[in-house]
Amino acid sequence: MQVAGDLLRLGDQTLADRRYGEAVAIYLRAYQAARGGGSDGEQAIALSQLALAHLANGNHGLAGLWLERAGRLAGPAQPPAWLSYLKARARWERQAGAAARAADTLATAFAFALADDAWSEAADLAFALSLHGPSGRQLEWARTALATALQGCACGGDDARSDLAPFWENLAWAYSLAGHHAEALSAFVGARRAHRYSGDTLRRIRADLNVGRAYRLAGQPRTALGWLRETEGWLMGILKAAPEDGEARRLLAQLRLELAECNLDLGRRAKALALLASARELAQGAARPGEGSPPSPPAGPDTPVLETIDHRLRELAATA
Repeated sequence: MQVAGDLLRLGDQTLADRRYGEAVAIYLRAYQAARGGGSDGEQAIALSQLALAHLANGNHGLAGLWLERAGRLAGPAQPPAWLSYLKARARWERQAGAAARAADTLATAFAFALADDAWSEAADLAFALSLHGPSGRQLEWARTALATALQGCACGGDDARSDLAPFWENLAWAYSLAGHHAEALSAFVGARRAHRYSGDTLRRIRADLNVGRAYRLAGQPRTALGWLRETEGWLMGILKAAPEDGEARRLLAQLRLELAECNLDLGRRAKALALLASARELAQGAARPGEGSPPSPPAGPDTPVLETIDHRLRELAATA
C-alpha cells in the first residue's frame, strides 16, 4: 500500500506533466491515505494540491470546495501544509479575478516562509509576486526573489548556482521593461554566469543572446555585435550537426534580428535588411530532416519573432 507522501510526490510529477485528470485521481488517493494515517498536515497538502489540479483542469468551483476543506485542516503550526494551502488559495483567488487578494495571500505566504527559513519556498513566492503582484512593486519583488534565492543557496554548491538563472533573468527582464537598461545588462550577465553550471547548451546560448541584446539596449551596439557574432558561431555549429533542430533555428532567427538592430544603430541599412531577410526565413520555415533520416515534426513558425521582423521591415520600407 502506498503511503501519502509517495502519492503526493507522484501527484506533483503528474501535475507538472500536465496530466491533470490523472493528478486529481492520485491526490484523492493521497488524501485517503493521509486520513487513514491520521495526518492533518498531509491531508491539507493533498487537498490543496487537489484544488490546484482541478484549477488546472478548468474546474474552479470544485477546486474551491476542496480548498475550503484544506483550510479547515491547515494552520501555521504545520508550515508545509500552511504554505501549500496559501499557494493554492492565491491561485484560486487570481483565477476568480481577485488579483489584489491573491497578491496579499502570496505576500502572507512569503513572510511566513521567510520566518520559517524556507528559503526555496520564499524565493519562489517572491518570484510569483514579481509576475502577479501590484505593477508598481514587481521590480521590487524581482529583486527580493533573487536576494532570497542567493541566501538560500549560499552553501548549496554548483547545482544550486544553476538554479539561480531564472531569478537573474526575471530581474533582468523587470529592469528592461522599466527602461533601466544598464541594470538589465548587469542582471543578464548574472544569468549567463549561472547558466555556466547548466548542462543545457541552448539555454546557455539563449543567455548569451540576452546579454548581446542588453548591450545594444544599453547603447553599446559595437560590443553587442561582437558578442552576438560569437554566439552565432556556436549556433551555426549546432545546426551543422543537427539541421533539424527547431529550437536552434528559432534562436538563430532571434539572434539575426538582434544583429540587424545593431547594424541599424550603426547606420548599416543594407546589411540590416539582409539580416532581417535571413531571420524571417529562419523564423518562418520548418526544420528539414537530413538525407536518409526519418521525417521529424515541423518546428513551426516563431510567430512573435515573425511579427517583430515584419513590423521592422514595414518601418524601414516607409523610410526608404
